[in-house]
Amino acid sequence: MNANDRTPADLLRSALASDPGRPLVTFYDDATGERVELSVATFANWVAKTANLLQADPAAEPGDRVDHEADAGPRHGLSPRIFRR
Repeated sequence: MNANDRTPADLLRSALASDPGRPLVTFYDDATGERVELSVATFANWVAKTANLLQADPAAEPGDRVDHEADAGPRHGLSPRIFRR
């Protein structure tokens, strides 16, 4: 990261350039003791997929608000859910 990073996109771009394999998000499941780490590259991939999903939604318009939540699921540690308000 550098001093010119101002937005989340800038921060992610810098993190990808400097060390894409480092952990960025870590999820701990207290009930099972499991831990899942998402690298910078994996997180960036999820961001891109989410952006494409929103662009492909014919009901989504520029300026629409969306919410998200991370769901701890049994198949893998984190499953993003995106929904419009």
